[in-house]
Amino acid sequence: MAKLDAEASDVDISDFETDKKLFKMRNLKRKFEVAELESTKNKTRRTLFADKMSNKLGRHADYGEVRYREIYADAAVTAVQEKEVQAEKERKKDMQRKRRREKTVATNLEQKELALQKAQAAEDEVERQKFVREAQRAEKKAQQTKIILARGDKGPEIRAVSPLEPNFSGGMMSTFTAVDAEPAARKSKRGGARPRKSKEQKQAEKDSAEAAQAAIDAGEEPPPLPPAKDEPKIRIKLNAKDPKEPREDSPATFEPFVSKGYNQIYDQIWRDLARKDVNKVYKLAGESYATRVSNLKKTAILASKEAKRWQLKTNKGTKDLQARAKRVMREMMSFWKRNEREERDLRRAAEKQEIENAKKAEADREANRQKRKLTFHWEEDQD
Repeated sequence: MAKLDAEASDVDISDFETDKKLFKMRNLKRKFEVAELESTKNKTRRTLFADKMSNKLGRHADYGEVRYREIYADAAVTAVQEKEVQAEKERKKDMQRKRRREKTVATNLEQKELALQKAQAAEDEVERQKFVREAQRAEKKAQQTKIILARGDKGPEIRAVSPLEPNFSGGMMSTFTAVDAEPAARKSKRGGARPRKSKEQKQAEKDSAEAAQAAIDAGEEPPPLPPAKDEPKIRIKLNAKDPKEPREDSPATFEPFVSKGYNQIYDQIWRDLARKDVNKVYKLAGESYATRVSNLKKTAILASKEAKRWQLKTNKGTKDLQARAKRVMREMMSFWKRNEREERDLRRAAEKQEIENAKKAEADREANRQKRKLTFHWEEDQD
């Protein structure tokens, strides 16, 4: 024992400590390498699983889309065709309504000209006033029809919304009037609530008219007319364009409040308005006008496209559709081939990486086994 202790005392402790420290460093390095290898494997497994699930979900989505198209494609096509037919009918109705209104305007203008000619040729003042009223009514009706034609009224749904007006506080503003969207009740052909006369009343009026005419022919005073029975009075304004009589000036005179302070405050207010508010309001008005013009331009473009849609229904569209379908089919085939090739390359790369990792792990295990074997023999030799 003393001999062994003496031999042990002769062993260099510094070399042992160095080997121990080296062994610990290598052990720590191996731990880091193993942890990094496991992290890489986990990432690879997650990537492969994510690709697999995404492909699976993609196939399910494609199958769902195909199934949805098989179920609802015919109904959608039918609905679109019905909408197009309805839109075409509405367009034809609008064109007929427009032509009818234009014809009404032309007829009213002709009636006006004819009535003015008759009024100029009439010798009696009563007839002339009658023709003038007819001309005024025709002109008023023509103006109303022109306004409706320019506004493009189609019904209460469209008349309910007033056109956009510039908002000087910024942006655009639209106002809506409270009207009933339901169609209004049709009026009777007879105007207003005028009561219908009986045969006795008509005969009495006829007899009184004949008696009055006979009295006038005989040079006598015609009998007075019977009093009206609560009938509404109609006022007809003749010579509407006659100049009015000048109004007399009021005897009271207006003396403005004049003082130096008042004039200074008044001028200061106008200067502030000119310096601050005018430019701001002008800028807002310009932006509002530009926005409105842009919206109107977009609306006109869309309207022109909708108006020209019926011209695009030709065999060219069917041929283009077939060509697009073939091109899409070719692109899908190339996409799936490329996708399968990429999946195959990724799978081969993963398998190759697994094989290399397995070989490396086997080499590490063999090296460790040889090292343990060498250490065991070395310990036996020491004993």
